[in-house]
Amino acid sequence: MVAFGIASFALFIVLQFKSVRKSISLCCSTKNTANNAPPPLPADLPICPSVEEEKKRVHKEKTGKCALVINDLTKTFGGYTAVNELCLAVDRRECFGLLGVNGAGKTTTFNILTGQSFATSGEATIGGRDVTELVAIGYCPQYDALLPDMTGRETLEILAQMHGFDHYKEKVELVLKCVGMEGNANKRIRYCSGGQKRKISVGVALLSPTQLIILDEPTAGVDPQARREIWELLLWCRENSKSAIVLTSHSMDECEALCSRIAVLNKGQVIAIGTSQDLKSLYGNNYTMILTLNNDEQREDIVKRVAEKIPKSVFKTAETNRTLNLKWQTKPNEPLTNT
Repeated sequence: MVAFGIASFALFIVLQFKSVRKSISLCCSTKNTANNAPPPLPADLPICPSVEEEKKRVHKEKTGKCALVINDLTKTFGGYTAVNELCLAVDRRECFGLLGVNGAGKTTTFNILTGQSFATSGEATIGGRDVTELVAIGYCPQYDALLPDMTGRETLEILAQMHGFDHYKEKVELVLKCVGMEGNANKRIRYCSGGQKRKISVGVALLSPTQLIILDEPTAGVDPQARREIWELLLWCRENSKSAIVLTSHSMDECEALCSRIAVLNKGQVIAIGTSQDLKSLYGNNYTMILTLNNDEQREDIVKRVAEKIPKSVFKTAETNRTLNLKWQTKPNEPLTNT
């Protein structure tokens, strides 16, 4: 019994070293994939030219002032490749969005960046330091990691002291004000709504003194008002903070509202990267036209005129909807008639 206790304690101490855990992780990955290494995964959509330009930028090391650099990052689980040679560079003071469906590799990438998992190959650096080292980051996980018996204020105060702030209470009050939780700061986490928990999680990420803030679906499961408040806060941080922000989302609207650049992930690969308008111009299948009327009496005449000018346009506003904003959908380069 004594020998077992000593051996268990020794094993526990050894596993505290990150190099040991990384070696074990790599050995397991090699064992599972040595004779059946998965080939590069084919993307369902064509890769845009900007993806190759981003790879060249990373490979030629033109990223000296970047907050985050991801170079050929790959993560495999047995015969499944979750992240496939990912190459990205995020500049300082940039808000960068990762867009993709479930299983695209967004959360796996974040797990590697935050040290929760080791990459099978490739590397990632934050502020020039490898992510396997002790690097300070602000992180809001996909699911709220908060202690239910503590209040929002207590949670932030403990973390502020751990970060080493001298006037930590002032910092906490500022964060609570920014996330709109001043009135509910003393409520226990277990009694907070989903939106309130999400605000506290975002506040935890923003409290960290770091070059990089990572947000995994920051507005998931919150009501429209809370979503708008979080958007406004992140926009303010993008304009006034020196930190870079990287966020994941399923919503193109969210990425368009917050991000200066967006990368689309599919099966662990980047298939498109650029500004919101770049992606719309490259992949957009149709245009949406909205006309605002002065009064409802104009509706019938306007609908008739649009049908004459753009015969193949599709009127999308229901007849029972008496809104003054009328919407049509049309294909790019749709010819206009001379009538």
